[in-house]
Amino acid sequence: MTCTVCKVDTEVKYKCPSCSIRYCSKFCYAKHKGNCVPVKKLKSIEDTKQIMISKTKVLHRDLLPIKKLESLRHENRLHDLLRNPHLRDLLKTINDSKNPEEIMQKAMQEPLFTEFADACMNKLDPPSND
Repeated sequence: MTCTVCKVDTEVKYKCPSCSIRYCSKFCYAKHKGNCVPVKKLKSIEDTKQIMISKTKVLHRDLLPIKKLESLRHENRLHDLLRNPHLRDLLKTINDSKNPEEIMQKAMQEPLFTEFADACMNKLDPPSND
């Protein structure tokens, strides 16, 4: 399992009593404690989304409505592509990277990743039939 704080694949023994994230050491807990948002203080799903957005520093222009993102869950082509361990590893690398834009540029050179990105975009923003 991967430590939520340091992102290292290691034995994750501990769980934060306030927000329930998992971490591997007292050092990771100390680092996490400053950013911890106790679950009981969250008033709604909207609060949770705002916290996630602020923590990942995502720009507003890059956000999609949750319902639109959830539509990806039912896309069979994406399920097929995600069975490929290489694609899953690549997506994990992008997600865990401190510079995801750079990794994404490199990933776009790989046909498998391009196929995955195209499948996502075709579902989220289908081409017009003009």
